[in-house]
Amino acid sequence: RENMNVSAPIDLTGLWWIRWTHGEPIPMYSKLHVEELVSFAGVESNVTEPPYYPLQLRNPNRLSRHWGYSNTLVGRVAMAIDSDPEPSDFRMLFDFSNRTHATLSHSGPLAEWYFDNIDSDQWLRTIDRLNSEKWFYTLQRIIFEDGSPHPVYFPDFVKHMEGTKLGVYTTDNHCMRMCGSRPFGSCMLCEQQCST
Repeated sequence: RENMNVSAPIDLTGLWWIRWTHGEPIPMYSKLHVEELVSFAGVESNVTEPPYYPLQLRNPNRLSRHWGYSNTLVGRVAMAIDSDPEPSDFRMLFDFSNRTHATLSHSGPLAEWYFDNIDSDQWLRTIDRLNSEKWFYTLQRIIFEDGSPHPVYFPDFVKHMEGTKLGVYTTDNHCMRMCGSRPFGSCMLCEQQCST
């Protein structure tokens, strides 16, 4: 909680798995390990005292160590697509009407995104594709705030990964992020390329 500026009783601490638990509308999305993890470290609220709602949470989810992909080719492509030139400008905005429900305000004209609390370690993300079917996935807490693994969801996550390694941005430097997301983009090669 030390790295979160949220006074309202909403617990998003730890590390969360993006788990497609309600079918997989994008074929092989989960199996190909495109996006895997999210951290809410650095989240900020626009409300600091009761009454807390409505409130907006701003999550800097494109900064280094905030979003996890895989080191597969598909995961690296997703990283390259998400390597925004100015990751510090990107905030995922959650508009909470109460403690258990939020809409994402940057949803766009073709879909509305919802965030609903299931229990203390799960949130349901609904993507309501207007004039089409809804997509669902669950954010499951796999690591607690103190660094300990969740007794159920962490072993499930390890099994899901099947030896696939994670890919996480370790810098906010656009050149380093683009270079590092390419196949064979080693740290030494990227440092040389991005220092010129």
